[in-house]
This record gives sequence, C-alpha cells and structure tokens, in this order.
Amino acid sequence: MLRKKMFNKDYENVSISKANFLPLFVLFVSIFCIWILSGISILFFIPDWNVRGIFGDMFGAINSLFAGLALGGIIYTIMLQRKELELQRHELELSRSEMKRSADAQEQLHKASIYQANIMKHTARLNALTNVIEVYSDELRYIHKRINDGSDLEDKYNFLQNKRSEAIKMVGEVQKKLMNMSNN
Repeated sequence: MLRKKMFNKDYENVSISKANFLPLFVLFVSIFCIWILSGISILFFIPDWNVRGIFGDMFGAINSLFAGLALGGIIYTIMLQRKELELQRHELELSRSEMKRSADAQEQLHKASIYQANIMKHTARLNALTNVIEVYSDELRYIHKRINDGSDLEDKYNFLQNKRSEAIKMVGEVQKKLMNMSNN
C-alpha cells in the first residue's frame, strides 16, 4: 500500500513516492547491464561456437538474468515491507494515544453527568420544598383570616406553622448541599 505522505510525532515527512522506485530501477538496470556485458564478453573472448555453447550451457545466461531480477525484486520488496511496518507502527501509536485521550474524555464526561444528575436531584427537591412552603403559607394566611373572624383553628394554624418551619429548614439543608457540590 503506497501512501503519499504521513506525519510522525515530530511532524517530519515520511514518504513513499516515485523516488523510492529509483533503487529498484537502478538494481534492475545494473543486473541487465551485467547480463548484456556477459553476452558481449562471451562473443569477443570465446571465438569458437562449440566452446561458446558449452560455456552458455554452463551458466545459463537467461536463467541468471531472471534469478538476478528475482533477487532484486525480493530485496526491494523487503525494503518496502520494512517501511510499511514502520508506518503501521506509527499509526498504531497514534491510534493508541487517541484511544487513551478518548477514554479520558469519556471518563470526564461520565463524572460530569453524575455531578449534573446530583445537582438536578437537589434542585428538584428544592423546588418541591419551595412549593410546599408556598402551600403552607397560603393555608396559614387563610387560617389567620378565619381566626380573626372568630374560628377555632389555632391548633391547625400551629401545626401548619411547624410544618412550614420544618420545610424551611430542609430548604436550608438542600441549599448547603448544593453549595458544597459547587465548591467541589
């Protein structure tokens, strides 16, 4: 797999491009030139055809060409695989660091959602207590008017006053809890 550019931790370019095919090309051309030179040298240094035939059978020029090209291809493939492995290792390191950052962010989000749920629970309780206090206050005003009109509702008035005082204390406790949560 060829990649034009990848960036490592230091943002230095690591590239696999056409320039990396140059060693392969040079290798193949060198092997081909050696093969051609061996053929030419056989023509000039061995004058007899029978001796040339024996000499050619002995080395198998075509076989040597293909063997050389195969060796060059294997060497080049190993070089490419080594570079690919380096890139894969780098990508794996980047993936690991991103996954760690993601896990950390998810953990912080979880903590924040728990904190928000606790605040919402206390806020709902505070709203309910405020509504209870309002109901007690309305009932106390009504009873106070009736007491002034001569009704005998003082026991109920005192009972509601105590309940209202308890609700006000509970509001204070919930407010303290909310303040402690916001300070932490």
